Amino acid sequence: MMGLVGRFVGEKLMITVSTVKRVFFCLAVFCYCWQAASVSAYPLTDAQKARLEKLIPRTFAKMQKNEPIHILTLGDSVTEMFTPVPETNHNYLNAYHVKFAELLCREFFYPAGVRLLNPAKGQKDKVNSFRGGEIVIENFGVGGRTSLDALQRITTDAFLNEPDLMVIQYGINDAMMGMSSDVYRRSLQFSIDECRKRGVDVILLAPTMVRVSLGPIEWGITRGHAVMARELAAKNGVFFMDMGQVTARTSGVGEEDLDAKDAIRVVSDKIGKKFEFPGAPKEFLHPNLPAHAEMGKALYDELMNGEPPELFRIQSRATFKSPDTVEVTMTLKNGGETDQIGVLGALTSRRVLVPTEESAYQSYHLEPGKSATFTFIYKRSNTAARGNAAPRFMSLDPGESQLQFSFLSADADGSRVLDVTPVLEPVAVTWKEGQQVGVKDGVRLDWRFVNGQDRPVKGNYEINLGGRKASGKFEIQAKGQKDFFAEFPINEKDEVVRFKEEVVLRVSVGGKSFVFHREIEATRDLFLGEKMALSHTEYYTAGARGLRTVKLDKEAVYLRADADQEALYLTFDFEGIQLLKTANGVSVMVDLAIDARPAPETREFGFVDRLRIELGSADGPGVVKFSKMGLFGNGYDRLLSSSGVKTLLKTKGDASKKLEIRVPRIYLYRHPWKLGQDGQVLGLKAVVSLSAVGSDPSQPAIFTANRRWSLADSGFHFRDARSLLTLNLGKKTAGVSSWSVRLY
Repeated sequence: MMGLVGRFVGEKLMITVSTVKRVFFCLAVFCYCWQAASVSAYPLTDAQKARLEKLIPRTFAKMQKNEPIHILTLGDSVTEMFTPVPETNHNYLNAYHVKFAELLCREFFYPAGVRLLNPAKGQKDKVNSFRGGEIVIENFGVGGRTSLDALQRITTDAFLNEPDLMVIQYGINDAMMGMSSDVYRRSLQFSIDECRKRGVDVILLAPTMVRVSLGPIEWGITRGHAVMARELAAKNGVFFMDMGQVTARTSGVGEEDLDAKDAIRVVSDKIGKKFEFPGAPKEFLHPNLPAHAEMGKALYDELMNGEPPELFRIQSRATFKSPDTVEVTMTLKNGGETDQIGVLGALTSRRVLVPTEESAYQSYHLEPGKSATFTFIYKRSNTAARGNAAPRFMSLDPGESQLQFSFLSADADGSRVLDVTPVLEPVAVTWKEGQQVGVKDGVRLDWRFVNGQDRPVKGNYEINLGGRKASGKFEIQAKGQKDFFAEFPINEKDEVVRFKEEVVLRVSVGGKSFVFHREIEATRDLFLGEKMALSHTEYYTAGARGLRTVKLDKEAVYLRADADQEALYLTFDFEGIQLLKTANGVSVMVDLAIDARPAPETREFGFVDRLRIELGSADGPGVVKFSKMGLFGNGYDRLLSSSGVKTLLKTKGDASKKLEIRVPRIYLYRHPWKLGQDGQVLGLKAVVSLSAVGSDPSQPAIFTANRRWSLADSGFHFRDARSLLTLNLGKKTAGVSSWSVRLY
């Protein structure tokens, strides 16, 4: 009997312990959820409900019902959560978008919190193990990418898991590389449009500040892209958040006796603390963990409640004083009820215009309702001078119709960025950038004169393309604009297959002369069965001007393209070239880009990636490397294996080398492939790099410009489909050749 009693008591005790465990677990979850829900002001105010219903309608509707939410993030290394500390590198759980989503979880009662759909290798997918409703984040951030790369994911796998909300942040690499405003705007607009088609909510973020040694104050390089992102968000009615403004916020200067220069330096150093990692090398680009937490909270706060009120009402003017100088006047009006006492620091305008040391730092003391005007002088930066080692893909001209200027403002309460976008006076120029295809008669250059003044402006212009000139007069009404164009014939010579020319537009207004620059590249179209020489990069770039004929040295590279219903065949002949042995076995690198989108997409604005082939000095196959999505143009959404591309290096009878590449037709599945018919074209680009290592095979491969050849090499980004030459999928017939012309 006692045994039965003991057994009964034991069973009861076991039941009790199990029940207690469950109770404690439920209490823990309840406490977490109660605490989480009480952190924010739930239930929402009517104003907050109206904001969320307007800005993120799909996501808000699901959050109100506690339905699962899927957020997808597109961006660069900041979104990818790069840190120089291995323990935290690529741990997405520390990223700003996760911190933002955690606050949404608290507000809308998602007890399981945030779960990562694709954590980096070796990283966790959740902070806790709670069960229940959750918000899922799919991170598509990739280091080093620009806004153009958004097209790769937007047209392939971004919508595969049916996201409710897409968070987009690009701009750092666009600014560092000098990508044009046109590419940035078009890429983001394309992304927004694709989201809208599918009913996906969009949050558009400005890039963070980055510390680059350009000008007296180092933080300005991304502000131009921040302003463009704001304008684009307003145009499309999507929620915008200025992450650059968040990283610029500090506790202020604190000491009233500091002069403007010292005060701005104090603020600059405080901003720099947001990029410091204990025990790691000095950072200038990637925010640290506390900064990510601050960014996530700011994103949540502004989504719920809007931006903080502006301290000033601002007016500005920009006057083109000389080909290298722009004067900016900015008027601040104190719209508050207390005195505003602080300092201003002028930031670099993109990579083009740098404020002079003498004008960069200024102080202000404004009583309520009072105004003050400040003057800043900007000079063309050395890196923006033609012929110097300027960043690629940039407009090297300070004379855009709308320039962007930013100023770091600080007082005892804190710091912030002030942005202005004045129209340039007396006249500015907007170019019609892009590619003209099928050109036979000549090059047409289109531009627009913009009058930034409150009165009519008139003057003369002369446009010069490689020594060929056109001129005329213009008169434009106050704040008006007018379009102009000029046509120049292409000098047809059998040996000319591509050339670059500088475009110089000289304008005279009121006795003063202003100069506006661009550049064109023209490439003769290639046909099947035709053998075409590549241009030696050392001769074709580095700021050289004038008509570039094919003057081949002892070393030369030729390309021939062929096709049938099974494949595209590319053959490279290396004439007079010795392939040198290297320690890692890579003597030849071929970067190949093929735009195989159907007409009319082919060669138009879009994403195309490069396929890389690495070969040794001996005969045999090479190693093929490429990304699995979007390789042959945006929209190529099937996973492709690099093993399907066949390569073979051969030795010919004269001891020279030949490389054969076979790209299977099935890989180019979006193209109709109607060989020989009109309009059947591909975009094509090839860069051949040979190792410059000497006779010592123990040395690693070194690839330099003096052993590099290109089929095309424009100022467009290499992933921009407009940078490619035209390959006609038919045989060349007698008659006038056709060209592709790129203005950038």
